[in-house]
Amino acid sequence: MKNQILILCLMIVPFILFADFQFGKDLFNDGLYEEAVVEFEKVISEYPTSDEAQKSLFFIGECYLKKDQFDKAEIAFKRLWNGYPQNAEKDKTLYQLALTQFHQEKYDDTIKNLSFLIVNFPLSPYSEQSLDLLVQCYFELEDYNQVIIKGRKLIKDYEHNPNVPDIMLLMAKAYFIINIPEEGRRTLEKINADYPSSNARWKALEVEIDLLEEEKGIEAAAEQLAEKLRDDLPRQFEEILRLKLAKYYLDMENHYSARYELEQMIEKFNNSYQLDYLISLYTFSSLKLGFFQEILDNFPTFKKAFTKSPLKAEYEYYFAKANYYLRNHEISSNTINNILSYSDDDKIIFESKFLQANILENIGKLKEAISSFQDLINTKQADNEKLFLKIGNIYFDDFQNYIAARKYYQQMVLTYSSPKYRNQGIYKIALCYEYLEKYNEALTELNQIIIDDIKDKKLKEKIIEKREYLKNFKYKNYETAFTKLMNSFYTYLEDDNKTALKQDLVTILTEDLKEFEQSAELIDENQSPELAYKKAKIYLKIVEKYLAEDNERKAREYFDQVENLIIILTIYEKEEWICELNLEKRLLINPLLTTNLLRDLETFVMDFPLSKAANSIILKIADYYLELKNFEKANNFYAQLQNDGTIDIENFNKAKIRLAEYYYQQDEDDLALENYRLAEPQISVDRPEVYFHFAVVLNENDFQEEALEKLAFLINNAQNFSGYDAALKYFAGILRKNGDFQNAIKYRLLTPISERNDDFYKFLAEDYLALEDKEKAKETLMYILDKDEIILTKLANLQYETEDLEMAKYSFGELKKLDKDNLRNYHILGHIAFIQEDFLEAAINYKKIVSTLADNYQDFENFPLIIKENIISLYRIENRPKAEKLTKDFKSILDEQAKDEIKLSEGIYYSNVDPKKANKIFGKLLKKEELNENTRRQTYFWRGILNLEQKEVEQAKLDFHEVTKTENISLRNQAYLKLGTINFSGENYQEALNNYFYVIQNDESGKLAFDAARNFAFVCKTIEEWQKAVSAYEIILEKWGSQALEAQTLFDIAFCHYRDKKYKNAIDMFRQALPLLENNETKAEAQFWIGNSYFGLDEYDFAITEYLKLTYDFPDNIQWTALADLKVGESYVKQKKYQKAAQFFRKVISKYGKDNNWGQQATRRLEDLGISD
Repeated sequence: MKNQILILCLMIVPFILFADFQFGKDLFNDGLYEEAVVEFEKVISEYPTSDEAQKSLFFIGECYLKKDQFDKAEIAFKRLWNGYPQNAEKDKTLYQLALTQFHQEKYDDTIKNLSFLIVNFPLSPYSEQSLDLLVQCYFELEDYNQVIIKGRKLIKDYEHNPNVPDIMLLMAKAYFIINIPEEGRRTLEKINADYPSSNARWKALEVEIDLLEEEKGIEAAAEQLAEKLRDDLPRQFEEILRLKLAKYYLDMENHYSARYELEQMIEKFNNSYQLDYLISLYTFSSLKLGFFQEILDNFPTFKKAFTKSPLKAEYEYYFAKANYYLRNHEISSNTINNILSYSDDDKIIFESKFLQANILENIGKLKEAISSFQDLINTKQADNEKLFLKIGNIYFDDFQNYIAARKYYQQMVLTYSSPKYRNQGIYKIALCYEYLEKYNEALTELNQIIIDDIKDKKLKEKIIEKREYLKNFKYKNYETAFTKLMNSFYTYLEDDNKTALKQDLVTILTEDLKEFEQSAELIDENQSPELAYKKAKIYLKIVEKYLAEDNERKAREYFDQVENLIIILTIYEKEEWICELNLEKRLLINPLLTTNLLRDLETFVMDFPLSKAANSIILKIADYYLELKNFEKANNFYAQLQNDGTIDIENFNKAKIRLAEYYYQQDEDDLALENYRLAEPQISVDRPEVYFHFAVVLNENDFQEEALEKLAFLINNAQNFSGYDAALKYFAGILRKNGDFQNAIKYRLLTPISERNDDFYKFLAEDYLALEDKEKAKETLMYILDKDEIILTKLANLQYETEDLEMAKYSFGELKKLDKDNLRNYHILGHIAFIQEDFLEAAINYKKIVSTLADNYQDFENFPLIIKENIISLYRIENRPKAEKLTKDFKSILDEQAKDEIKLSEGIYYSNVDPKKANKIFGKLLKKEELNENTRRQTYFWRGILNLEQKEVEQAKLDFHEVTKTENISLRNQAYLKLGTINFSGENYQEALNNYFYVIQNDESGKLAFDAARNFAFVCKTIEEWQKAVSAYEIILEKWGSQALEAQTLFDIAFCHYRDKKYKNAIDMFRQALPLLENNETKAEAQFWIGNSYFGLDEYDFAITEYLKLTYDFPDNIQWTALADLKVGESYVKQKKYQKAAQFFRKVISKYGKDNNWGQQATRRLEDLGISD
């Protein structure tokens, strides 16, 4: 009967187990991941050794992956990997573990696990899946050389893997980043040619477009992308690339094209996950193009896409704005109120409230509008300049309150973020002053503006017109007027000449105070033709003023007066004056020169060259020809201008600058300089191109010191002008010629990256080479896109000379492809391989040289060295027959030292084949008195290795001691490391420490120092020199710290502090280590030592708290939880809380049994307390 019950139970258990597991799986398939985890954990808890427990752990990891809880997924897969070493799906587990680490950006751990997967499970489909992920990790770590190196190897080993094009794409990106663009382009072309149906092909297209954008700008990129989109593309990539094109158009403000592309996408990709984004961009373009009614018509359909969209507020804002433009103010206002009720987007909130204020302005509620605009100032995302302008405009246009308007325009100027707002604000301030009849202040404001910097043509015209109007008709120079008036009165008091005084008053009123009508009243035209002429000139000025003010009636009145005065001059036969006045009348009636008027102006200048009006007429003719781009004629007239006071000095200087610029373009530097000098007071960095040209002609005319001073000032104070790069280049060129390479480099490096081309990098590299800075020269040459053979050779040599051997290997490899017959490339590649101890590669390259040259080697550079390294390489790859043959064939060209080195290699070869013969070779070499010192020490080293392998420890020790006498620091460090190991094995701890410490101090490469430091710490722990061990671990952290290494090292430091009874330090370090440790058992141990440290400090309450954490946080780590429970009991004993202590001792006995080691310890403690268990 008992047997039957047992059999029945055995039958029921698997059924229950399967049912529980299947239930968890059903929950997983239904997407109930949290519930599934609970069921799977039950299976693991109740049947930990079953196959279902393994599967449950895997599914737990999958559940967390589905929920993007990658840290928990990682723990699950680690539990599976570590806890079930016989797991049937180890490859799949390791892949999923690596995937969780990748998503957490633990790239080092991902690389470690994927590399293990590929090496140990080469035929697994998960190994194949992991290839591109592995390379991606190197890419994310910015280790681009490894991306290329690993990528090449993986492609070679798995050439038919479907992930190869994705790996190639990563390699292409890496090539571009490390400035090997030709290889990057070649890789992209290969993807397109060899994998036309792969996803990587279309990703490569995106990379190509990005490169084109970087090199030639958005327009070129958009044009190329539009061309590519005419082909058939996979649907998912068409959406990505077409959206990219639409965004290019938006950046270019080509809203018609952007809207067209977006419209096509909305229709074609109507189920896209980003449909809301496409509609939002489409509506934005429609708004810009004025399709307001269409936005309203589309709203009922489009709004469905925004039900749960984060872009809902943005789309509804566009809808509100369209209604605003259509004057549907109530709908617009209601929509805004709705947006404000739910949106937390600061930008949308600002724009919505701004639109609400605009609605108030439009419906005439101006005070409310101002208040609303004011409330928005300095809020989040506020555009303060726009707000100040808005408020200022309401005060200016609607209330004519120019003082209040000016206050807001001034705030706009003071807080401006762009020249557009600044110039607009200053113009508005000037208008306020004008309306307040403060003309001088108005002109002062406008004179702040640099006209050439204004991009808005309409604003530029307005500012120029207003400035000319104020200067010519409103600006009053009271100071000059007063000075002139005082001088005139003093003169009058001396000579009593009323006529002269009257003439002075006319001049002051006309030129300084712009009181033209008053000055004209002082003139009696009947007294003389001169006075009639002068009055006519003043009347023409008044005509010009009224025409500028659009007062044609008043202008006509004064025109008539001028006609009357011309009649008077006719009587006096003043042909010159009559002609001049008629020409000025015609110019005022029609400022645009006609052919007839131009001819008459030129005739006047020829007929009356000494006329006071000739200068101003010459300027008008020159400006006219300049506008027609007839530079030759324009400059002929500019050259005739005189600075005689008849034209404004500013206009004279501008004309001379134009003339100088003309001569500059013609390379007539002497004439250019002459005219720049005349206009020098007006040449400043506000006109940087002119300032630059002035500096150039100064230099070309041997005023180099002055030129250099100007160029330095220009470059340091005017970076944003079209000729900036040319100025840098020219300045650097002068400095380079003067041998000042340091400053040439300094200024050349100011060139914006977008303006740097191949020539830039070539010159820069030459400058670095002139300073013998090979590292910088090498880095600079890397940036050259189109590297010809000369540049590539120079780069390769610099890489080789600066010991950048990996990159040198690549560059010489490229040179080898370009010229397969150039044996020097094989020589360098062979030598690099030899240095890196890649003896097979060295032998392959050297074979090419030896076989090609045959007996014609006499003139080949370093051929004996090549032969020596070739023979050594052959020995090291165990091709003894070939090595012996070459030794025999070229015995005559090998010197004694080379023969000794070859003999050493022969000994190394025999170390693995015939140790006795090897020992004999080493011994024979060491007996040679003339043996090269370095070869001698290397021989001792290799004999020491051989003796170690043959268990001849004392002899090995002697050999390594001989090696420590070498000047070869690398070899010496290797010897000390070996001695440290020998001494440690022989329990000569102090000697071992000295040996290891020497390596730590002297190994600059760090390769040996790491091992030495780790061994040093281990020895210290062995002899209980805890603080010395801590120091060693701290060196490891400082020099070689990585996440994985840091965790273990911190743990080791903490443990040393603990053993040294420095408990507070131990607690601190264990706490630092805990979050970094990945192994749960090690974490549990660290937690236990924290509790023990508090116990050592007699802080028992803290100790109990830390011990109890083990039970809750690490329930599966029985060893440490059991010890923790015992220590909790001991802590209570120390506190004399014996009943509580007994409670924990009984818990241990109950949980682990009386006969168990922990149970026995608990029993003994109860006995010590005199309490029964």
